[in-house]
Amino acid sequence: MKNSMSVVKPASHCFACKKKIIWRDNIPIISFLILRGECRNCKAKISWQYPMVEFLVGITWGLIGYLYYFNFFENFFIAITWSLIFSALWVIFIYDWKYMEIPMNLVWFSLVLIIAINFFTDKINLIDCSIFFESTIFINGLSGLVAFIFFFGLSFISNEEWMGYGDSFLALLIGLALGPVASFLAILVAFCVGSIFSITIVILGKADLKSQVPFGPFLIFGFMLMFFVKFLFPDLLNLFV
Repeated sequence: MKNSMSVVKPASHCFACKKKIIWRDNIPIISFLILRGECRNCKAKISWQYPMVEFLVGITWGLIGYLYYFNFFENFFIAITWSLIFSALWVIFIYDWKYMEIPMNLVWFSLVLIIAINFFTDKINLIDCSIFFESTIFINGLSGLVAFIFFFGLSFISNEEWMGYGDSFLALLIGLALGPVASFLAILVAFCVGSIFSITIVILGKADLKSQVPFGPFLIFGFMLMFFVKFLFPDLLNLFV
């Protein structure tokens, strides 16, 4: 975990000519297609990662909107809040993948929103949460703490060789958001997919056994997968209870 540059300031600009990108060139996907993947000012190539992330964020918002439409969410506030969290997580995913560093300002932002959701959920379900130890705040908070301690321990023991401290806070986020069962499965998915990926690139000669692979993207993938499984297929989680 390092001090990250801001993803908010300065405003969107071309990395080649440093000129600010005007609003009409910042329309997701459409601007990329109109400009044919080039900067309007200096004609430098624009990476495909930008429309790809915009597409993934759009799909995520659509799925959350689908859940909201069918009343899995209690109100509009929660749907919008989750959409903002997922948008931040996609940025973290790409940033960690490219630079082996987790932008912690986005992690703090997401954590605050998830805690707000937990408090709001308990307020809505006040009758069902008559005692503190049955509340979402307590159960998810305990899940996040256990996940955080596990990953922090791995980072500390290995001096960040096995895992970075930033991954500990992503694990905390997952526990706070999903609760005990879904967060355990999300982390299990992250380890399985991460291992398969690492073994594959070693076999293909793209890396060796000493190469470092960012684990944050796999944690985020596991979280997103189990988030939608939890709401769309809740009976699957009951198999692990």
